[in-house]
Amino acid sequence: MMSWVYLFRFATLTNKAALFVACLVAVTAAIVAGIGSVALYRQTEDMERRQREVLAAALGSEAERVGHAVAELLVGALATPLDRFDLARMIDAVTPVTRDKRIRYVYVTDAAGVILIDAPSGRKAMGSRPDDAVSRRATTGTTRLTQRTGGLLETSAPIMTGGRVLGYVRVGQSMDETTAALDVLASRTSNLATDSMRSARAQASWVTVAMAALAAALGLWLVRRALRPVAVLVEGTRRLAAGDLSVRVPTASSDELGLLAQSFNVMASDLDRSTVSRTEMEATLAAIPNPVIVSDGSGTIIRANPAAHGLLTPSGARMEGRALAEFVPEPRLREAPYANHESSLLAEHGARTPVLLSATPMPGGRYVVVALDIADRLRLENDLRRARIEAESSSHAKGEFLANMSHEIRTPMNGVIGMIDLTLDTPLSEEQKDLLGTARSSAESLLTIINDILDFSKIEAGRMELEYIAFNPRRCLEGVARTLDPIARKKGLTLAWHAAPEVAESYMGDEGRLRQVLLNLMANGLKFTERGGVSVTCGVEPCGRLRFAVHDTGIGIPKEKQAAIFEAFSQADSTIARRFGGTGLGLSISAKLVSMMGGTISVDSCPDGSTFHFMIDLKPPVGEVGGLPQAPSELMRLARSVRSLSILVAEDNAVNQKLITRLLEKQGHRVTVAADGAAAMREASKGGFNLALMDLQMPEMDGFSATAAIRQREDAEGLARLPIIALTAHAFAEDRDRCFAYGMDGFLSKPVRPAELAAELERVLAAADAGSRTESLPPE
Repeated sequence: MMSWVYLFRFATLTNKAALFVACLVAVTAAIVAGIGSVALYRQTEDMERRQREVLAAALGSEAERVGHAVAELLVGALATPLDRFDLARMIDAVTPVTRDKRIRYVYVTDAAGVILIDAPSGRKAMGSRPDDAVSRRATTGTTRLTQRTGGLLETSAPIMTGGRVLGYVRVGQSMDETTAALDVLASRTSNLATDSMRSARAQASWVTVAMAALAAALGLWLVRRALRPVAVLVEGTRRLAAGDLSVRVPTASSDELGLLAQSFNVMASDLDRSTVSRTEMEATLAAIPNPVIVSDGSGTIIRANPAAHGLLTPSGARMEGRALAEFVPEPRLREAPYANHESSLLAEHGARTPVLLSATPMPGGRYVVVALDIADRLRLENDLRRARIEAESSSHAKGEFLANMSHEIRTPMNGVIGMIDLTLDTPLSEEQKDLLGTARSSAESLLTIINDILDFSKIEAGRMELEYIAFNPRRCLEGVARTLDPIARKKGLTLAWHAAPEVAESYMGDEGRLRQVLLNLMANGLKFTERGGVSVTCGVEPCGRLRFAVHDTGIGIPKEKQAAIFEAFSQADSTIARRFGGTGLGLSISAKLVSMMGGTISVDSCPDGSTFHFMIDLKPPVGEVGGLPQAPSELMRLARSVRSLSILVAEDNAVNQKLITRLLEKQGHRVTVAADGAAAMREASKGGFNLALMDLQMPEMDGFSATAAIRQREDAEGLARLPIIALTAHAFAEDRDRCFAYGMDGFLSKPVRPAELAAELERVLAAADAGSRTESLPPE
């Protein structure tokens, strides 16, 4: 019995069928032999013929079932790769089937019949189209076909997904083994019939009955054992096609069906690893916090994740089967794929949620719509917009406050310093000159503090702007040294400066702010130095930046304090009993100005002194320095060279009226005073003035309006242009630009120095004369 089981386990399918038929024929021959040799011969001959036909049909039917099973197996394995046109996975699915020696070929074609895979023979070129009639029939329609041609049994089946044909699979199965088996069976049947006739006479009837019963039982057992693997494989294929990727079939034998079962298991494992199951898809959709909706091509919702249900149907109503347009006013599926389209979602209770929509087309004509809730982002943007508007309003208010503070502080300071200067020009005793000199020095110190506070406030408010004019760094250094030289002499200190030969004569930058930085650093050095002196050097870095170093022999700065001295309102010694005063703003302002000029500042200090280093990034030299001479003696010479003029002064402050009048009269000019803009406009309409000084803040009509009215009258009546210089306590760069925009020709900030006044008068008149000469030239 064990030998039979072993033989049945490892025999081929053909041998199993032959063994079954042989047993059945042997029993039948034994029964026929008992009837009679002649009748048995005739019956055996007739039975041989009928059995051959029956067995041929049975083997052919079995071959067709195997071909159908293989075709259905390949259809299920090739649908997804063919839809994605993944040739590698298609070849992997076909290769295990072609290892069966009964499979002559496997064709995989597209929907038009063009060959994509020919395994394993390679007889047909890839991309060609079979030219036989059977091929043409096998690659049309949506039904499965079976054709027998010569020694081949060909089974073809369409590969479909979503109701559309992706291609066809054709399996060619050899019938040689079946034909050979039939021939062997016929030969054996003939021999058995002959032997049965010879021995039939000697067989007893009871043996015939027993053999018949045994043959029936054995045949039934053999048939059930032979067909069980096929039935199991067909059932596994059906479950796999239904979407059960976990199905596996047992491999109880090593024959062709066992190999086919192993290939089926490998294919199912690959599909299980590479295909997202429905459970995984549902879990993934549920884990996505944003609304996700799947719809078909007509806009009908197929599936929606919990986030979409929670936002759009909080009542628990189903979204599946409803129109996408009920919830998404502008789904725009025809424009897919698209991303981050601003739209809104409409919930069942009427609430709208602003979202960013993204739509992606999927195989099968479906679309996946993903919505990103941007309500919080829009709310934050609105809050930021309001905050920006409030900040800009606050900054504007701060700027207006600074402008008013500058005007209110500089206006009286202009009167104080100007009147002291006028008094110093009168005959005085030495004591009176000393007292007035002290008062003027105190006023200048107060103005310095006020300027520091206003400059710091302008920097903090973002109102500080730099000028770019041509200047000579050497003259700038010399001017600062001349200014501080009296302080150094008074303390018995030396004050020296040196510029390296490579420092050019001309740079583009803000000379005034550079002068302010040098004044702060050098004045600090003089303040904290008791013996020795202060020296300043200027050189050029390899990168082209100007490098300055201010060295003093003062008390030094402790190392732990060096980082704090550039902070606002900070000093190295902040105790009440400190020996030196100050606001603590000078170094902070200097650091910010250096940074605005594209540079850096640092300090090296020891108990024997300190050295402040800073670099600034100035534009390359542009030639000779233009502009005004900087030396005080040159300014005074220029002031004396101005011709006598008739000047209109528009000023509402009585002290400043008196001061400006005295300054101009001392320079030999005739002055007419107007208390406000309206009066200035009336006086200007009378004519006879060479120039006008216009205060900006005046009652009834300010300086801007008065200037605009004067320019309008000049244009309307064709009058000569009256040069107008803005005389104001506003010191912001935008104030200067605004003055020029209103048609003014010059700008003087209070407090007004006599030399600066004379220089600006000369500059404006020179520009006016040049303009007049240009207009009088004949056309070319």
